[in-house]
Amino acid sequence: MHVNKKLIALPLLIAIALSIAGYAYAHWYDEIKINGRVEMGSCTLAFMELEPCVEYYWKDGVRYPGEPRGKDVAHPDCWLDELVTDIHTGKSGYKKMHIEVVNAYPCYEVHCTFVVRNIGTIPLHITGMTIIDPTGYLTFRGSGTYPDPWVGIDPDGFEVINIWSINLVSEQMEPCMPEKAELDLHVKQDALECHHYYFEVTIEYEQYDP
Repeated sequence: MHVNKKLIALPLLIAIALSIAGYAYAHWYDEIKINGRVEMGSCTLAFMELEPCVEYYWKDGVRYPGEPRGKDVAHPDCWLDELVTDIHTGKSGYKKMHIEVVNAYPCYEVHCTFVVRNIGTIPLHITGMTIIDPTGYLTFRGSGTYPDPWVGIDPDGFEVINIWSINLVSEQMEPCMPEKAELDLHVKQDALECHHYYFEVTIEYEQYDP
């Protein structure tokens, strides 16, 4: 009996073709089933602690606590506001620091100490600080770092207050790292007697890129 070799080879070719197709399908199927998730780190800086504001004055090159000549006229206060929570660490702090001085007068000085912390997951770099007067009475210019203070200018154009920041701008902060910093406030000679000043302080920062 004559056997057609083509008929014998056909099933074999079909089997090989199906095998190859099955492998290709399985390979393609495995590739599209691979699932992955990429999470970006979080960059969050927050005010954490705040010490009571301290009044001081200078005499013969020495700094003393309180008001000069036994005065008890002015009163400083400070507090933190706007709670923020990092989305990855769950840690919380505050976005703003408020400073209020009641009955300020020329040459009055105040020192504020506070702590900020990197509550995120990646290093950050502090690029600056911003001070505003939300009441709109003062406008500010300057950088806030020595020897260039923030200068508060009243509606008549007089420079009535200087504020300096210490130990903060340009700092690199690793995750969980705290940094203690300070602000010094000096009411200048052109300021009004018994005036009420109010400030909001925020910090500018970015992801650290070594």
